[in-house]
Amino acid sequence: MAKEAVARAIGAGHTLEVEGKEYDLVPLTMRGLMAVQREAVNYYKRQVLQSYTENADLLPEDMRREFIAEKFSEITRWDVSDCPTHEAFSYADIEVTQPLLIWLQGEYPALEISIEDADRIKVLIGAALDAGELSKTDYIQMCGKLPPKAKIPYDTWWVSSVQEGQLAMLRQSVLKDGEPITSEELQTWPTHSVIEACKAVELLTIPEMGNI
Repeated sequence: MAKEAVARAIGAGHTLEVEGKEYDLVPLTMRGLMAVQREAVNYYKRQVLQSYTENADLLPEDMRREFIAEKFSEITRWDVSDCPTHEAFSYADIEVTQPLLIWLQGEYPALEISIEDADRIKVLIGAALDAGELSKTDYIQMCGKLPPKAKIPYDTWWVSSVQEGQLAMLRQSVLKDGEPITSEELQTWPTHSVIEACKAVELLTIPEMGNI
């Protein structure tokens, strides 16, 4: 999202309007970044542990308890360096077309957007591709070819492509009446507002930290 697009999204003073309510966006602090990273690692640990637990019944019964205990002991010691990288599409290389705009308007009927809002379209389409909400086949039909992919750290992928990660980042950045927003209120936001707010937070944070 270009700076002028961010200005439209968050307004003067880094404010964001969602369904008639105003919120303030602030850059993530180092403490906030570390908190989000911890949540990302814990999310990955839970996913791996759940997979092992669900498949433990493939082992003989007398081996299951020991196997799960060993895996639990191993996984609880993991940190962000133990998380895998993920591939993500390059939003900047997404070609903005009328069919893509029509698809977005169908997905988000309340979204006010036009073909001139190229940066916003790229962010929303990129997020839909990464999340699998827009299939690669449908994208190719609308644009001719897929944008290139790049490998990114697990926590970066988590805050951009997984709803739990997006909300975790926004809990560290969104203020309402000077106080951190609650998880319950964030969960009422439309998906497109969550995606655009995350990108705005990223761009606010980059000058402060050098990376997100």
